[in-house]
Amino acid sequence: REIAVGELFQALEDPKIQAQEGAERLKVRSCKTGATGWVLAGAELKDWSLVSKLTSSASLHEGVGLEEPKELRKLDAGEQVELLAVPQVDEASGELRAKCRAL
Repeated sequence: REIAVGELFQALEDPKIQAQEGAERLKVRSCKTGATGWVLAGAELKDWSLVSKLTSSASLHEGVGLEEPKELRKLDAGEQVELLAVPQVDEASGELRAKCRAL
């Protein structure tokens, strides 16, 4: 399958050069489905960073999957968070969520 634009995946190994094609390929795992495969290493890939800056305001909750998770506080646009785990899609809401710590 093709990886969707903006889809998150985890690199499982260092890039390898295929002798036949001369292209660098990277073994990855989809953060959404867990499927593994190979992608061409190139300019379209962006490194995932443990520290991210919010582009819009968001709420920081105490957990995921709870019926009514307690809101700990509001995060403002421009605030930085440290991601403590790979973001996952919350099946109940369909939203992308990540365990993080406000900096």
